[in-house]
Amino acid sequence: MNHKDPEYDFVDNIINIPQEMIEDPQPYEFFKLLLPEETINLMVKESNLYAEQTISNLTSQNKLTPFTEMKLWKPLSNYDMNQYLGMIFWMGLLSNFSIEGK
Repeated sequence: MNHKDPEYDFVDNIINIPQEMIEDPQPYEFFKLLLPEETINLMVKESNLYAEQTISNLTSQNKLTPFTEMKLWKPLSNYDMNQYLGMIFWMGLLSNFSIEGK
C-alpha cells in the first residue's frame, strides 16, 4: 500500500488517516501508525547498545561466566522488535495469555 505518511497534530489530537486505510483497514498499517519505522529503528539501536554495554561491563568485572545468559545475546533486528511488540499487543487483546504461560 503506497500512501503518504499520516499527519499528526498533537495540539488538537487529530490524526489524518489515509483514505485507503479507512476503506481497507489492515492491522499492520495501524500498528505502523502507532510505531513508525523510525521508532522501531531507535528501539532496536538502543536495545543493542544496552546489551553491548552490559556485556562489556560484565566482562570487565569478570562476571561473564560461561553460564551467563548474556553470552547468548544476538543483536536484534527490526523484524525481531516488530515480532516482540506484536506479541505484546496481541497478548493485551487476549485475556487468557500471559508471559508466564499461566
